Amino acid sequence: GLYKTLAQGSTTIQIENGITYATGVSDNAETSYNTLSTAVGEQFPYPLILPDGSKVWLNAQSSITFPIAFTGKERIVKISGEALFEVAHNAKHPFKVQTKKQTIEDIGTIFNVNAYADEAATKTTLVEGKVKVNNILLNPGQQSDGFHLKTVNTKRYVAWRNNDFYFENDNIGTVMKELSRWYNIEVKYEGNITTENFTAQISRYKNISSILQILENTKGVHFKIEGRRVTVIQ
Repeated sequence: GLYKTLAQGSTTIQIENGITYATGVSDNAETSYNTLSTAVGEQFPYPLILPDGSKVWLNAQSSITFPIAFTGKERIVKISGEALFEVAHNAKHPFKVQTKKQTIEDIGTIFNVNAYADEAATKTTLVEGKVKVNNILLNPGQQSDGFHLKTVNTKRYVAWRNNDFYFENDNIGTVMKELSRWYNIEVKYEGNITTENFTAQISRYKNISSILQILENTKGVHFKIEGRRVTVIQ
């Protein structure tokens, strides 16, 4: 159900399982802002429409903070976790996404930002148009960690919007990290860890045991499931 709680001068509304929406006032007490957050295993089911008409999709365990109205020269939002942006371009009012490690400036575009706290680097992947990451210009199909550019398969980085896992030569650590964010599992490793890489596109609607079975069938890896704990064994 829908309910409100008051905390530190802001209003928090639980929309549905694991998705919260908060309103409040920034430190300078002038700009009102909203924060939309998703929990582990929850994805916002439709795009969030920002005040300028830009669209944002939020992955699991993610949040976005944005003003109720964009009033300054720049349109600035802040995210943690992962989000896909489809920005309404306005050269006079640049759109910027801030994370702890990057500032991304839109130049009319669709791009994905992965800024989970447990990742070594924040990765911005450009699907269409152009963006600047820390003043480095990206072209479609390129990804930046804030320092380096590389060409990637963009499907790998936006598949989550359609509720798919997309693994492409990923090691078991990367695979299990993605699964843990969606299924809220605790991952442990026992013995020698497989050095095999995994490539697969799998629906996130499948239950965790089905996905682990698929992984077992493809490579030399096995799993032991005990409640929420999944142990990876050779």
